[in-house]
Amino acid sequence: MKPLNSQIEYIKEKLVPNEVLSKLESKLPRYKSHKQVRAASIKNVNGGQLTLDVDGEAVIHNVDLEMFSRYQPEEGDYFMLYEDGYQSICPKNAFEGGYLRMGKYSK
Repeated sequence: MKPLNSQIEYIKEKLVPNEVLSKLESKLPRYKSHKQVRAASIKNVNGGQLTLDVDGEAVIHNVDLEMFSRYQPEEGDYFMLYEDGYQSICPKNAFEGGYLRMGKYSK
């Protein structure tokens, strides 16, 4: 695992200027997600250990630090678990703007 400073420099190298993204955005087709995911709000991040708020219960989940190579999660962001086992982090505003909670016991 690269040190955090190296990770930040790597990410800066990969960032694309806004004017380039604006041109690209106008050309890309739009998609609407219909995926179902399992998710919980992140209450704390301590290295690769996430403390998740699962209906008021603190649940500890360990993740590979590589998960943070593109985005460092903050309190309030969401940990997401897809049906195929893929795990990711989603910023709070993006998650809450794109997902609706299903029934508590939905499969």
